Order: sequence, then C-alpha cells, then structure tokens
Amino acid sequence: GNDTKDSSSLSAKTYTRIRLVAEIDGYGQSEISCPESGLNGNIWNPYVNVNLLPAPSSSTSLIFLPTNPLIEVFRRRAYERFKKDFCAKFHEIAASTVVVDKNSKEKEKAQANAGNTNFAALWKNLPAHSILERCHFASKLEESIRVMRRVGDGNATSVKHSFTGMNPLGTSRIQQLLISGKKVGVVMDPILLTLFPTDNVKQSRTTSKQKEPSQPTLQRLLINEVKFQFQREWKKTNKGNKHSDTLLHDFFHSNKFNKRCYRIAREFVNIALKIDNDFLSDLGKEAGKMDLASSKVEHKRSKKGTPKISQGTYETKRTENDVNSLSVTYSGLSFCISEAHFKKLQILFDRNNMSSKSLSSHKDLFSSALFSLLARYDMLEGAGLQSSLNGNVFEVLLKNFDCKVECFASPFNCRYERYCSAFPDVDTPYGSLGSFFDFDFGALHNGGCFQANPPFAADFILSMYTRMEKLLTSDSIEAPLMFIVFIPAWRESIGWKALEGSCVLSHHLLLCQEDNTHYYCEGTQHRRLKERYRVASFDTSVFFLQNSAAQKKWPIINHVIDELKNAFGSNPDEKPERSNVINAAKRHVETVHLKNEKASKRDLIEKHTCSEKRGTEGERGSRKKHNNKGGKRKKKFVSDDACNQLEILSSLGIDFGGSKLANKNTQLSGKSKSFKNSKKKQRR
Repeated sequence: GNDTKDSSSLSAKTYTRIRLVAEIDGYGQSEISCPESGLNGNIWNPYVNVNLLPAPSSSTSLIFLPTNPLIEVFRRRAYERFKKDFCAKFHEIAASTVVVDKNSKEKEKAQANAGNTNFAALWKNLPAHSILERCHFASKLEESIRVMRRVGDGNATSVKHSFTGMNPLGTSRIQQLLISGKKVGVVMDPILLTLFPTDNVKQSRTTSKQKEPSQPTLQRLLINEVKFQFQREWKKTNKGNKHSDTLLHDFFHSNKFNKRCYRIAREFVNIALKIDNDFLSDLGKEAGKMDLASSKVEHKRSKKGTPKISQGTYETKRTENDVNSLSVTYSGLSFCISEAHFKKLQILFDRNNMSSKSLSSHKDLFSSALFSLLARYDMLEGAGLQSSLNGNVFEVLLKNFDCKVECFASPFNCRYERYCSAFPDVDTPYGSLGSFFDFDFGALHNGGCFQANPPFAADFILSMYTRMEKLLTSDSIEAPLMFIVFIPAWRESIGWKALEGSCVLSHHLLLCQEDNTHYYCEGTQHRRLKERYRVASFDTSVFFLQNSAAQKKWPIINHVIDELKNAFGSNPDEKPERSNVINAAKRHVETVHLKNEKASKRDLIEKHTCSEKRGTEGERGSRKKHNNKGGKRKKKFVSDDACNQLEILSSLGIDFGGSKLANKNTQLSGKSKSFKNSKKKQRR
C-alpha cells in the first residue's frame, strides 16, 4: 500500500504543470477585445486560443539546429565582422573607377550629360547597410528553400539520426553537427551564409573547393537591391526630368554598372565564406575549453551558463511616458526588454514548454531561451524587416475574417499565440509554427484567413506571393483560404507588381500617406522605452488574395474597408480622446483658415475703396463719431471656435498650422497699419 501511494504521488508530481506566471483569466475566449490605447496599453491579445501545432517532421525543424546563449554570442560577433567588412568593401568599390572600353565610356558620359546626373555621386549615396540587410535576408530565404528541398528528397537521413537524444545545450555537439550538416547541404546557419554544394557554377580562385553559396543567385539578389536603392536616389535628384526613366534604364544595362555590381557580389561571397569558417573554428575552440572545465566539476551544479535577468538601469532622467524594462546579460552582452514584452514571453513560454521537472530548471530554460531570442533579433537592424501593424488593425481582421495567424511575425510582435516566423530554433519555445514557406496550409480542413506583413524586401515579397498563388490556385485545397497582405506601395518593385496583377486578387486597398495617415509598430518595439509606433514613411498597399471558397465566405465589402482605414489611421501611443480632438481640430482649423484668408483680403479691399470715397473735410469728425458708437470693429482673422481649437492643440503640445495662421494674421495686420499711416500723412 505504501509503495502504491508513493508511486501515485510521484506520478502526480511528475505531470504537474510548472509555470513562471499564472494563466490569464478568460484564455480561450476569442470574443474578448484588446484594442491598443496609450503607451502602457495591450501589446497583444492573450485570450485567443489558436488550435494549431507545428508539424514535428517539418523541414524547418530539421535544417535549423538547436542553439544556446554561447553560440549566439559567437554568431553575433561573426555577423558584426561580416557587416563591417562588407560595408567597407562596398564603399571602396562604389568610389573606385571601373575600367570599360572607350565606346562604352563615351556613351555613358553622353548619357550623364544629357540627364545632368552625376552617377558617381549616386553610387556614394547608396545605403550600404540597407542593401546588405535586404540582400542578406533574401539570400537566406533562397538558401533555406534549397536546403529544405534537399531534406525533402531524403538526403538528411544521417543527420536526422544524429539529432535523436541530443542535449540542446551541448555546444560541442552542435558545432560538430553544423560542420557535418553543411557539408552535405542539409543544415543551414540562421544568420551566417552557409557553405553548400553548387552545380554548374564557376568557382573563383579563392574558393577552389566545390562548396560555396550560389553566385548567380547572390548576384541577382544583390543587383536587384542595388537597382532598387538606385531608383530611390534617382527620383530625389531627377524630379521633373521627362527622360530620367530612359537614362536610368540605359545606365542599368551599361557595362560599368554591371561590372561594379558583379565585383560587389564577388566580395560579398568571399567575406561571407571567411566569416563562416572563422565562426565554426572559434566556436569549436571555446566548446573544447567548456567541455574540459565541465568534466572537472561535473558532480557540482553550476549556473555559469545561465543568463542573468535583472531590472533595467536608466542613465537618463525618466518621464511619465517611459515604460519599465529588464536587462538580460550573458558573457558581457546585455539586452534590454520592456516589462510588458517580458511578461508576454513568460506566458508564451509556459504554454509551449510543459515538460520541465522543476521550477528552477524551468526558469533556467527560460533565461537561456530569452537571451538567445534577444541576441538573434538584435542582429536584424532593419526596421522594415521587423515592423508590424497596430493592434486595432488586428481587431478588425479578427472580427470580420476570423484572422488569428500571422505569416511573418516574431515572439515580440506577434498578436496571437501562434504565428509563422523566420527562426524556428529560437521562436518555437514561444509558439512559432515554423517558416511560412514550410507550413502545410493544405492540411487545414477548415481553411482559414492569414495576415501577411512580410519583410520589406522586393525579392522576398515575390517569393511569398509565388507560394500564395500556388496555394490559392491549387485544386487539392477546397477549403476557403485567404491571405491579407500589407506591403509598401513601391510600384517599381517586382513584388508589388506581381501582387497588383495577381489572378487571385479580390481587392486592393491603397493608403496614400498624404490623405490617409497611418502607423506601423517599430521593429524594435520590445526594447523601446517610449513610443512604439511611427508614422509610415510610404504609401501602403493592402492586397486581399482569396480562392473561390474564400470569396463566398468572406466577401470584401465597403464598411470593412472603412473600418480597416480607421484602424490603420489610429496611433495607439496617443490617448483616444486626444487623437479625436486632434483630428477634429485639424479639420476645423484648416476650414477656418481658408475662410478667414478670403475674408481678410475682401475686408482690405472694401476698406481701401471706402477710404478713397471719403473726402478730406470732416474725416476726423466722422471718425470720432464712429468711435463714439463703440469703436471700429476689429477684423477677426481666426473665429472664436478656431481659437478654442488652437488653444486645445497648443495645450497638447501640437501645432497644426496655428503658427502659420498667426504669421499670416500678423502680416495682414501690418499691411492694414501701414495703409492707415499713409492716409494720416495725406490728411496732414
């Protein structure tokens, strides 16, 4: 009897859920609304229960190896060297002289003179960091598709077997698997460019071995990104030039431009390969030291490898709008995270990690996973690669389309507990379903609506659309399937053109920034201690892609579009009443300003006419008589209502044309006074 009692108590203890925080009351109730309001408002909707699980045998779960804080520290150092070396080499090549034949040189000189454009200056103005980030992101996507294809062909059998029973924190073992997996092309690094076999590619002198990233692919991606950035700089310097498009087209097809791009692409590959080799070598040396040290103190419990979580420190004076934060530190690296995002990650970690045997081990696993997550996303600097929509937009999509899953999100900016993301190795502990390009949408018997806000890179957007079109036109998917895509309205990019001309496009909503001010959430929202949102610096296109079943289930009607516009135009960092006052006052002041400007000009003309008709005799008497009746009526250039609105705006610290209006009133008053002084001189 005692043995039975002990075994039952042991079993109960083993299967007891270990949690960092208590579950939220109301979890599983989708009808609970979470609109965002104010700096300390809701950053996600924790109540919606998404009944989706990542496939255990997905390709992305195989091509990404486990990670730990030490590996992320070394990976970050390697990537920092990669960025530094590439940007230095890019600027060196951009400023250098490219040798071309005499005829091409004369032709390019004539083109430059015709357009009055200095192409050398444009090269120097190109943002090397932005080109690197977008090209690197797109190249990693191409690489992942290639590796997943090899895994799907059954070439990863030996590596799959090696994963079984592996300790997720074994740095030495992970380093060995990285080397062996890359040799056969079935494992890739999430950040650094991976060495894998290529076919029908000419090898350079520095890479005689038949293992390097596909140069034609990298050259194409890099050239596309350089062209895109060139077009943006070109528009700034050639406004109003009718022949600018023709000149730019000829320049892109010139030998000088292509030689320079190929040279940059070649250096891009060489630097990437050197950095990857150094990373694996340095990691192996450090892992060997750790294994030697751990073998001597194996019998003792050591927390040397666990990151430390502490309250954030503030070097500057805090204001009432600042939010609380925490810092996560390991091996000399420290990352900041807001308290709201920290609590969110705790809840997500509890929901997706149920096998911890004790609270202390659960906390250690969370600390390691949190540091790895922060270190990984800190390497992605581009705001456009991580920006997200505000919560009010998600509320509209949830209410009208039952949209609960994002195709491109992260644990920091996800709206709900399930989402697709770029890095399954660090995102899965927080509810990631894996990569969008590997998720099996055809297995969803009831279909669904999915929101897509991809990284703002043209080639990446094109790859996304290619997969969406294939899914929506597939005869094997009969369930209603829908994608709502939010991207910048870059009309010259290949991704936007593909979406705008799609055969599965049901509706295209174009939000012009001048007419429809809208906001995006910063990509670094989790470490921002003040405003999380910024005004979009571009027009936004919203594409509704549907198959025939989805068109019947979710028709695109006008009132839904209006709701979406209003939600996109709201700034959750502002209080609702303040935002309403601002919008109303802005419209009223603009209307009153136009009316008063016309009235001012009309009053001046009338006064000038009356003064000419009035004789010199009896002018003073008539003026005194007029003043005795109460004085001459002063002209009002701003009505009382407008003054009230301007006072409200000034109390909020916002100026919507009030200062400009006051300047105009001062100018008009000055003109009136000068007119009076001239008449006084005439009378004298």
